[in-house]
Amino acid sequence: MLIAYPEAAQSCDMDLCTPLHYAMSQGSSHDVIIELIRCAPNTVNQPNRWNYTPIYWFWKRCEKHMYQHGELSKTSDSKDWRILKEMIWITTNSVGSIQDQEYWPILHVVAKIKCPVQMLKGMIQLFPNELITKDNTGRLPLSIAAHSESLGNATHDHIKVLIEAYKGAASEYDATGSSPLTLAIKSGKTWDNGIELIFCAAPNSIRVLDQETKLYAFMLAGSCESHACCMTTTFELLRKCPELACRSNMNL
Repeated sequence: MLIAYPEAAQSCDMDLCTPLHYAMSQGSSHDVIIELIRCAPNTVNQPNRWNYTPIYWFWKRCEKHMYQHGELSKTSDSKDWRILKEMIWITTNSVGSIQDQEYWPILHVVAKIKCPVQMLKGMIQLFPNELITKDNTGRLPLSIAAHSESLGNATHDHIKVLIEAYKGAASEYDATGSSPLTLAIKSGKTWDNGIELIFCAAPNSIRVLDQETKLYAFMLAGSCESHACCMTTTFELLRKCPELACRSNMNL
């Protein structure tokens, strides 16, 4: 059927479910899942009416097999594990094909995409050393999540999990001199959706000028056009360190 009409893999019903949604939730074979992913890779992280994505359903399916004696265990020849990795790489646009995966720590990719928070926790358990491993831009997983615009309503939970796993990441700067706090502001995150968590983990970062814009965090928040609640975020950041307003005026 896919050979005759490959566009069918892109279709969705009244509940916004694609064939991949049903294949994941109904326990279809690995071969069927692989074919659907290849025909419609953009549906891997497409939410249905209830905001569930195929990658969510597949994680719920494969985590039952990947947990052994209460611990998560990856098996190199596991079909579930291979499909999960392929879906992860397909979901992000910053990474090439699955063949390029050896150059990209998997936790860094998972940190960028919208996925079940249990999946993020599982990847941290599997790859704890990647919490302190920087990618080719000098960013740790927390900085990648802070800068990501793909997390949506999962932003707060993802950032919370990453900070709980390695709080020191909030004080780490990338190759451009940007902190997780300024990266979060630049990507349009709000005080209640990640910025407060990062500030609490690294309060001193509010006193450091952003190397790219030469602005303090509160100034940067107020200047971001994409920031949905820039006034609230700006106020909260300035309230935490009001003396910065005087220092900024002296530098003008």
